[in-house]
Amino acid sequence: MKHAKALDPSRSAAILGVLVSQLREADNWCGETHVQKAVYFLQAACRVPMGYSFVLYKHGPYSFDLRLATARLLGRRMLKQEPSTPPYGPRLRATTIMTKHVERHQEAICRHLEEITRVVQFVGRRGVADLERLSTALYVTVRNEEESIEFRARRIHELKRHVSVELATEAVQELDASPMLPNLQRRSP
Repeated sequence: MKHAKALDPSRSAAILGVLVSQLREADNWCGETHVQKAVYFLQAACRVPMGYSFVLYKHGPYSFDLRLATARLLGRRMLKQEPSTPPYGPRLRATTIMTKHVERHQEAICRHLEEITRVVQFVGRRGVADLERLSTALYVTVRNEEESIEFRARRIHELKRHVSVELATEAVQELDASPMLPNLQRRSP
């Protein structure tokens, strides 16, 4: 699988700003985990070359690079955190500074708007547990594209013991049936 050259950080930041704004408009919680998973879907399923490295972590694919980039955008006041009532973490929101930044990078936004919209529709109002299963299903599928649903579900369960084989199977089936995998070989259910 050949990877496209990563976008420069400024363009990736603009795409991240649009993604955060669209997630909020879709009534998504838009906390760090939601954004992490949405960016993972953008990169791994839709092939938007944002340049973040992901590893399988506590709640599915996670990017320490993205965490650092988000912290920088918070420091530059392009994103802001809105506190919430515990036990929930803060929500992210794009600021007017980010809106101006996005305007300067319309060519990158236009080039990837269809993929951003597809990810926002797929992520929608899903909770963290659902996103963990689906993003882990994508993680396993990208590495085991030719394997059966059963194989991939068992692999998810091996990696995430708290995810039953039944829930892992449902996640793989939902992912396979979704519009998130246009660049991967489509498997029949």
